[in-house]
Amino acid sequence: MSNREQRIPSLAELKREFISIFKKLTIHRSFSEVWADFVDVSAIAIYQSVHFNEAWMPEQVRQHTLPWTDYNTKLENDYLAKVGKYRKGEVELLKQLYHLTVQTVGFYQCDLLGTMYEELEIASRSQMSASGEFFTPVSVSRLMAELTLGNVKDILEQKGYITLTEPAAGSGRMIIAVVEQLYAMGYDPRQCLYVEAIDVNHSLYSTTFLQLAILDIPGKIYWGNTLSAKVWDVRETPQLMLSRMIWNRDPAFKMLKVLKELEADSSSDESGYSDETLSASVEMDAIDPAAANDDTEDAKLPAYLAEGDGQMRLF
Repeated sequence: MSNREQRIPSLAELKREFISIFKKLTIHRSFSEVWADFVDVSAIAIYQSVHFNEAWMPEQVRQHTLPWTDYNTKLENDYLAKVGKYRKGEVELLKQLYHLTVQTVGFYQCDLLGTMYEELEIASRSQMSASGEFFTPVSVSRLMAELTLGNVKDILEQKGYITLTEPAAGSGRMIIAVVEQLYAMGYDPRQCLYVEAIDVNHSLYSTTFLQLAILDIPGKIYWGNTLSAKVWDVRETPQLMLSRMIWNRDPAFKMLKVLKELEADSSSDESGYSDETLSASVEMDAIDPAAANDDTEDAKLPAYLAEGDGQMRLF
């Protein structure tokens, strides 16, 4: 069969494949442990994709990458520690899950991981209820996206872009619904949408980051508590990091306006980001996800995320 005749797997088939691979990793481990390891290492891998270790990369490559920082080294150590728990054959299964996720989320523009989180019952209903985790049904997410984007045409004509905040991101399902709706309306969210989202659950923080990164959406994803305005980590999606790098070389890049205005509103440094600070919004010590329940506070949560009615909205 030629490549042209090959059939694209349906979303249902890809989900079944995901579940089959995932369960092979849980023979000697709990579902929650494997899930946390998978989304964390996947998120780290895609974050590190715009950085290269200067210790080995050639000079001609170094000129086209973002600087490697202490934050990248901490992420790399975390990645190696998590992957080191798995045997060679199991690492291959993790890789298969990663590539399957990239393929499915990228092609179908869907909340694959949120759906899998629910179907695999990574957290029991009692655990989700106790922690306040509630996943909005896909149909409701799409309806809310339509309502949220009701006047998007006027905003885009006036500003050229829209900004979206999600104070309880979960798997990023509501944001992905906005992405779907923008495409349906004839707009490219990769060029006209900027997102800031937060979740207190470290695995869901990684999940949201991973899926938005796959979709090439510029934004900042926070691991923190919206109610207490405490933040333990924050990562910029590769699209946002690369946007700043491209601006330094091509002032016509379309994300310039949103980046410059957002920096003017939220940063005390009027000069904006320099080449040395492109790789991470904050630099901090490695934090155990269990620390989310203590009083540690390492980064500031923007007011427009901490305030408001707790719903996804334009800001």
